[in-house]
Amino acid sequence: MTLDTDQFLIFILLHEIGHLRKGTPGAAFRNGEMSQLNVEPSRAKAAEEEADDFAAEVLKTRAKQMPVGDVSLAANWVVMELGKLSWNMQAFRTLDEFGAFAVGKPSVYFDNGYSHPNLAWRILRVADLIQNTESTRYLLKAFEEARRRGTNPAPLYHK
Repeated sequence: MTLDTDQFLIFILLHEIGHLRKGTPGAAFRNGEMSQLNVEPSRAKAAEEEADDFAAEVLKTRAKQMPVGDVSLAANWVVMELGKLSWNMQAFRTLDEFGAFAVGKPSVYFDNGYSHPNLAWRILRVADLIQNTESTRYLLKAFEEARRRGTNPAPLYHK
């Protein structure tokens, strides 16, 4: 699906406002391992999650705001863009990287973000925070399980 980058930018800006509201500074990792921001708990990852929590709460609250007005419509547009992004990333993992789920292929389930945790995971997590459905929870948990499999260096088969 075609994405409206302006709508996604609103989410990013809300995330950054979350840092300001929570007083959580940004951090950059040089020569860091992928696991620093992908799997292992860390203070930096918690700060990013808190900023995402803020953005998700603003969107969730404003999207349900009554009576429906410009603010609630705008919030719903952003939520729909996050859903489309989630769909596109799932389609990539399913179609372009068929089989990656079974092994948790690191190039699909990890990324080298130097200041934020895994983008695909963040989008799935935020979608679950906003929508809180069985489907959003399943997609998030399935992604996390595949990512855990990707941290296991054991070979899948023996010669």
